Amino acid sequence: MRLGLDHVHRVTPRTVLQWPHCRQRMHAKQSINGLRYFAHDPGGPECSYGHKTMEHRLLKLQLATAIRAAGHQADLEVRGPDGRWRADVLATTAGGRRIAWEAQLSSITVDDARRRTAALGADSVGVCWVFEEGQRSWMHQVPAIRVRPPAERAASWRVITGLFRWAGRHWDPVEADLEDFVAWALDGRVVPRGFDPPRRYWVGGWTAPQYLAQSIARTT
Repeated sequence: MRLGLDHVHRVTPRTVLQWPHCRQRMHAKQSINGLRYFAHDPGGPECSYGHKTMEHRLLKLQLATAIRAAGHQADLEVRGPDGRWRADVLATTAGGRRIAWEAQLSSITVDDARRRTAALGADSVGVCWVFEEGQRSWMHQVPAIRVRPPAERAASWRVITGLFRWAGRHWDPVEADLEDFVAWALDGRVVPRGFDPPRRYWVGGWTAPQYLAQSIARTT
């Protein structure tokens, strides 16, 4: 018998399901917009199809929507020259500025995040790494934000980690709507917290240029 999503979504007892290509367990889910789909169970081994999960696609579409809402061009799955890099979503402003938005929901090493960030930078492409849950070992080393999907249909995605304000002697974390953050980043109103030379304290995340200048002046 062929089962549909209505037969397995939030039913008790739970129906045992497996992906045909990797044999891992999966479960039925429903997005905030009512879209039903299947996803891998958490805690399983890395799957070669991990980057193609529905959660990954939904986040990429959300980022592309935010870029376009800000008045800029958004292209998905863009490859760089000679395949040196690939952007989940590549934003291009009217002035030609480019920022890659990486929806990173699977595991990645610090070295890989740095390498991919450097490859983009070598072609004058900025990058913002985006993740949803937990802590990431690389989040302190590259421009990254943590986002939270809306709990209700009318609510908005939020940036809950990775955006900072300089308070005179220390950094204060702040939150913002994801659409606002994307617009700020593309307009240059927030920039990566990079330092030259690198400091010993945390340099991940984003802040306003004036806050970055004030912090550098304070610590030099």
